[in-house]
Amino acid sequence: CCDVDVIMSRVVVRPLGERRRNLLVAAGTGDIDATKYAGRREFAVLTSSVNAMLEKLQNTNISLGAFTNILNGMDAFIMVTDPYTDEILFINDQMREHYGLDDDVIGKVCWQALQKDGQGHCPQCTLPQLLQHPAIPVRQEDKNPANGRFYRNTDHMIEWAGGRSVHLRHSVDITDVKQTKDALQKRLQPQELVSAIS
Repeated sequence: CCDVDVIMSRVVVRPLGERRRNLLVAAGTGDIDATKYAGRREFAVLTSSVNAMLEKLQNTNISLGAFTNILNGMDAFIMVTDPYTDEILFINDQMREHYGLDDDVIGKVCWQALQKDGQGHCPQCTLPQLLQHPAIPVRQEDKNPANGRFYRNTDHMIEWAGGRSVHLRHSVDITDVKQTKDALQKRLQPQELVSAIS
């Protein structure tokens, strides 16, 4: 009985405790000294695997950070949602600011976060069309009833983390362009009428 406890302590418990301490250190430095435990093959293999995993995670975090910076730096409104639950998975800073959304909007249902008293999908939501034909992006212009502004929207189904399909919406505020176009058309109408009479 006692001999088994001593063996378990020396062979399993103590080395695992050492690995745990090294993992905590590695969280700060990003490396575990595998040579320190070279005499223990199973733990050297484990240490090597953990080092490889930490390196991949570090590279992924750098890539994810760069990707987030790119999306936040765009002069567009970008939102990623789960197409089946409508949960917001990502929203860029531009959209968050434009719609006056809180920082905790991630995880909320998109139509509840974006509409006043939202009771369901936005009337102009293209998700049903996207789900029928996921390979075909949907482009549309619409007026947001909540703020009265016009947007050019492009919706896609894309592959997200873990290989799942998600809904990506990319919107650009075209209100100023639309107002300028309308003003020009109003000015041209009398001129066209004069040209038609003469």
